[in-house]
Amino acid sequence: MDKQGYIYIKTEGHPHASKGYVPEHRLVVERMVERFLRPEEIVHHLDQDKANNEVNNLMLFKNAKEHAKFHNKIKRTGYTKDVIDQINRRWNEQ
Repeated sequence: MDKQGYIYIKTEGHPHASKGYVPEHRLVVERMVERFLRPEEIVHHLDQDKANNEVNNLMLFKNAKEHAKFHNKIKRTGYTKDVIDQINRRWNEQ
């Protein structure tokens, strides 16, 4: 676990491993979408618990801008039906 609370897994041959380690949440999403994530893609923890890497707690964004838009929408409007629908559709859009 790093200082920010992310869990890292030692892996061999992963194209984005840093010193042989990859964040566990990224590995979980890679299994879900059946491909390696691009470096610019962001994995969001819905409950804000960086150690909760259950797939139902994760959401993939194509880049930091899209991730920030999601956070800003929640700050402005809260968890509206639109936000909940976006969360529920998250794996259909990959």
